[in-house]
Amino acid sequence: MGDLLAHQDAPPETLDVIDGKATGEGPAGFSEALLPFLAALGRDEPLRAQERRLRMQSVRKDAYYEQVLHLFSTGWREGRFAFGADGSLVPAWAPCAESAH
Repeated sequence: MGDLLAHQDAPPETLDVIDGKATGEGPAGFSEALLPFLAALGRDEPLRAQERRLRMQSVRKDAYYEQVLHLFSTGWREGRFAFGADGSLVPAWAPCAESAH
């Protein structure tokens, strides 16, 4: 994905899995989803480009999927959780103690 962003600031809307051809410009929520990925790869310039894009183009308020991507991105940026090397969610909070019944 980092290489796809080398020629444009926005992630593609579609990507052909057979030939790798990227088309269109994805919505702002796609940029939100890329932030943790690019940070984990140490791809600072593409990361900054996505952050710039998000300052200029916000997530649409009536787009559920984009709002969910924004929510996860915000939680990651605020340190509420991280992603493990295997892709698992690593919460910053401790598990609740079992209640006595």
